[in-house]
Amino acid sequence: MKKRRHSRSRRFAGRKGNAVLELALALPIMMMICVGAADFGRMFYHAITLVDAAGAGASFGALRESQSGDLDAVEQMTMSAASDLSRSNAVTATASRVCVCPGTTPQNFAQNAVDCYTASCPGYGRPQVYVRVQTSQDFELLALYPGIEKNRTLSPAAYRRVQ
Repeated sequence: MKKRRHSRSRRFAGRKGNAVLELALALPIMMMICVGAADFGRMFYHAITLVDAAGAGASFGALRESQSGDLDAVEQMTMSAASDLSRSNAVTATASRVCVCPGTTPQNFAQNAVDCYTASCPGYGRPQVYVRVQTSQDFELLALYPGIEKNRTLSPAAYRRVQ
């Protein structure tokens, strides 16, 4: 038995600092991964909250025709839905009323917008009225990551058709 212990201790005699060395090499990488995951999680939380706030404001404005014209109330509703984020950086909300003829997708709204009061769509009549809410926030990552900007602007938009 003593031989086994003696041979085992001789086998590991030159490896006493290996665990400390491995920890010293692996710890910075593990910390960078953890901080990066938390940082990107924070960014996605902000982006999702901005999307939800824009949707809440647009839904509020789309409830009635009369509400779709009260853009200040729509923006106020959007800002109250994004109140969790207002502590970190300024959140802005911009509401607008967009009218288009049927068959227009939200990506083409800017090019195909028509006047809400005087326009007429061929084969349809009155144009469809949408409320558009654009939210925006300047977001700063906590650390620098290769190939990724430290400062970015999150600016999702939501459209809702007026009922």
